[in-house]
Amino acid sequence: YCEVYLNGQRLAMGRKPGNLERVDVSTATKPGKNVLAVRATNRSSTSPYLEVGFFFKPVDAKWRIVISDSEWKATTDARSNWQMPSFDDSAWP
Repeated sequence: YCEVYLNGQRLAMGRKPGNLERVDVSTATKPGKNVLAVRATNRSSTSPYLEVGFFFKPVDAKWRIVISDSEWKATTDARSNWQMPSFDDSAWP
């Protein structure tokens, strides 16, 4: 199960691992910094992981991709408003 947020707005929910979804993010994007946040639950594996690929095309520009990597932060103890751009995640590993 997962929920995908952009700038605090929930844009998609998924129930099956490996599902690809197309989501219109135009209402949630803004000029400058944007925050992509994912809440994921894995109850069927002893080695859980999350892999995200986010394709987007800015106006008058080429397609770009954001891929989850070691710079992404995670916690099992998310606090209120964790998906908001203003949230301070500096204490997360």
